Amino acid sequence: MLGVLHVGTLTPRDFTEGDRDLLQLAADRAALAIEHAHLYEQRRVAEALQRSLLPQELSVIAGLEVAARYLPAAAAASLGGDWYDVFPLGGGRIGLAVGDVVGRGLPAAALMAQLRTALRAYAFDGYAPSEVVDRLNRMLAHIAPATMTTGAYLSMDPERERIEVVNAGHPPPLVIDPDGRARYLRVRPNVALGVSRGSRYHSQDCELLSGSTIVLYTDGVVEVRGEALDAGLERMRRLVETVSAEPQALVDAIIEQMVSEGRPSDDVAVLAARVPPLGDRLLTHWPAQADALSQIRHLLRRWLRHHGATDDEIYDITVACQEACANAVEHAYAPGEEAFEVEAHLADGAVEITVRDRGQWRRARGTHRGRGMPMMEALMDSVHVQHAADGTSVVLRRALGKGAAA
Repeated sequence: MLGVLHVGTLTPRDFTEGDRDLLQLAADRAALAIEHAHLYEQRRVAEALQRSLLPQELSVIAGLEVAARYLPAAAAASLGGDWYDVFPLGGGRIGLAVGDVVGRGLPAAALMAQLRTALRAYAFDGYAPSEVVDRLNRMLAHIAPATMTTGAYLSMDPERERIEVVNAGHPPPLVIDPDGRARYLRVRPNVALGVSRGSRYHSQDCELLSGSTIVLYTDGVVEVRGEALDAGLERMRRLVETVSAEPQALVDAIIEQMVSEGRPSDDVAVLAARVPPLGDRLLTHWPAQADALSQIRHLLRRWLRHHGATDDEIYDITVACQEACANAVEHAYAPGEEAFEVEAHLADGAVEITVRDRGQWRRARGTHRGRGMPMMEALMDSVHVQHAADGTSVVLRRALGKGAAA
């Protein structure tokens, strides 16, 4: 029942059967218009909610190239709960996730928002991937007991070149190895979220070499009505071997060639992340903010380990570099949006790191300050500070293979 059409007259009269039929037709037309308006508004709200909750700009994470695309279904009644996410975790690790809420319309989009937020919260609290998904499953049983959702959550450690995967009834992640060959991760299967409150989810640790790209996606990418799912999976595997492994080009090719006519029959989400190989020279640019220091530290650790530095050497060099970067953040600029760069290169068995800013250093303020330079000099073989009109450079040098600095 959408409403009641009440008809009256200001003067006495009898309504004929023709009047009745005409009024019934008017009521039918009004009901149809109201119902269409309700459906349009529900779709508009649900799509706006979904787009606002999906990352509009993916997190800029040092040492990781990322791209993603989301397409709503073509049919107005088929808006679903597909979603993706990527975010930094502690210790240099990176979280990646993709999910698909079973259902349509605003309820599916709202549940998607709850699951995405809860996954981030559990991950930030330091739970292992299997524990994160366990908690999501128990939460789903309380907030939407009749709903099921599939998903995959991965914790990536670029320094160790490992990735920990939990797959809850979702299509398997696709990995493109540095040599260009593509393969699906053979991970231990788990049931979809919401199937059973008592389910326990298991993770699997896999190798992910530098130069590899991993692709997460929802079933709308590979499913074709009347075709086996394996055929769609194999078609995508062959496709990614023929295009660039650069994430943006890869995602665009998947959308253009796997999704027919540009608008899918089901929602589609694709997330690609690549760990680029590290060469002898590393040049990065950073905002002059204290939050950047942890990312610098983890990227430099990975670069040093790649070049054979020992744990002691990695510790000494990263501490010295962080002190130089902290000086650029704290002393080089007045408040405002500024930046600095870190360049590292390896030559003749020695690491040389240069931290450059475009400001002029201020004197250390307060007591018990100014200890950064002595610390850098103790940890490195040489430290040179070069002040110029256009900024300041700190050049740190340390030979590898000599043991800890005196």
